[in-house]
Amino acid sequence: MSPAEFIELISVTRDGIGGHTSNFITVLFAYLVMTYFVADKLSKFQMWGLTLIYSAYEFLPARAALQEIQMLSALLSQFHEQHPAEAGLYIPFGQTNPIPFAVITAASWGLSVAFMVQRRLWKDDDGVA
Repeated sequence: MSPAEFIELISVTRDGIGGHTSNFITVLFAYLVMTYFVADKLSKFQMWGLTLIYSAYEFLPARAALQEIQMLSALLSQFHEQHPAEAGLYIPFGQTNPIPFAVITAASWGLSVAFMVQRRLWKDDDGVA
């Protein structure tokens, strides 16, 4: 591949990571807003049903972003191997590690579910959350 093709693929891959991450964050914040306003009004069945659907839907963009991060890492490595001079000029080389992203997404998901459980189950003595 030519340097221009590598640069184009790397740019498209970065855009894909951003899009998948935006989808993850959008669903996360929708769940948090819903939790804040209606969690104490939901039955346990509704709470766990919504949490199950939310969890399944959050998995898809998180997995897609992780795959794109791995693809970006492979593209950067190949670009630097095949065209070291051009790669050094246009794209700084560094480790593209998916582990921090995986930790952040797992922690975000876990904390959002914990917030739902806390909002649903915690009530004052007078029954008001």
